[in-house]
Amino acid sequence: MPASDDLPDGWIRVASKSKPGAYYYAHPATKRTQVTHPGRRKRPNVVDLDAPVDLDAEEERNARREEYAKAKEAKRKAQVEARQAAEEAKRKALEREEAEAAAREESVRKLRVAKLELKKAAHNGTAAEARADEEEHLTAEELSKWKEAEARREIEEAEAERRHEAEEVRRKEEEAEAERKRAEEQLRLETEIQEAKRKQAEKEEKKEEKRRRKQEALDVLAQKASEEAAQAAEKRRRVQEELQKLRDKIASGTDGSGPAATQTSSSSSSSSSGKEKAKKKSKEKDKKLTKKKKQGKKTKRDKPSSKSSSSSS
Repeated sequence: MPASDDLPDGWIRVASKSKPGAYYYAHPATKRTQVTHPGRRKRPNVVDLDAPVDLDAEEERNARREEYAKAKEAKRKAQVEARQAAEEAKRKALEREEAEAAAREESVRKLRVAKLELKKAAHNGTAAEARADEEEHLTAEELSKWKEAEARREIEEAEAERRHEAEEVRRKEEEAEAERKRAEEQLRLETEIQEAKRKQAEKEEKKEEKRRRKQEALDVLAQKASEEAAQAAEKRRRVQEELQKLRDKIASGTDGSGPAATQTSSSSSSSSSGKEKAKKKSKEKDKKLTKKKKQGKKTKRDKPSSKSSSSSS
């Protein structure tokens, strides 16, 4: 199966609950689902010449695709043939019923015509007595046949009506069952999509938690670096104060005139110039430390792993 990274934007791969080991693809935004892969993402056209080519696996995949296509086509043809056969059987049954009904109507019509003719002959009274007896006997026979035909027709009509009602009930039951199955399948798909969304949300939440912890670690490292810089600055300030006290002590210990005074003045001037130089050096060191601190923060944002190793060292 293709990896989920090969899916287009918005598509997810969902494991089927009814068929373990099978998967289908869903697009939650449009609520669209399908079994086939929706297409791969566009990747750079890079050819790995050193990668091995598994020809047997490729042939096996092609054979499976052909078998699946053939099975699908055979299933479609079987469904079409079954549907056509059912329609043909239904059409023939309707034709038989129509033919039987037409034959019954024709028989009844002939009987009615014969009855009317016999009634007319009886009213005219022109036939002989023997002929009249024969016609009366024929009329009674025809009437009995007509009654039998009418009873048979009523029975057949009732049976056809019963079959029609049973067929209608069966059709409604099949439609209700199909609708129930469709609703169950839709509910299952929606449940699986919701489950996939929940898993995706949990994955995003874990990623966010990891990113937050990483940021907290970076903040701790930055705070530690800031504290170390403050301690170094405080240490420099104390050293400078001690140097200044030592210079003041030396300057206060040399009191007099002549060469000693000259030496004292020269030492004081040199001490003042040294003090200025020390201040300049201190300012330069502060600037360098601030610059290194900014560079360190930038490097920590870019490479947190290297910063953690440098801080531990």
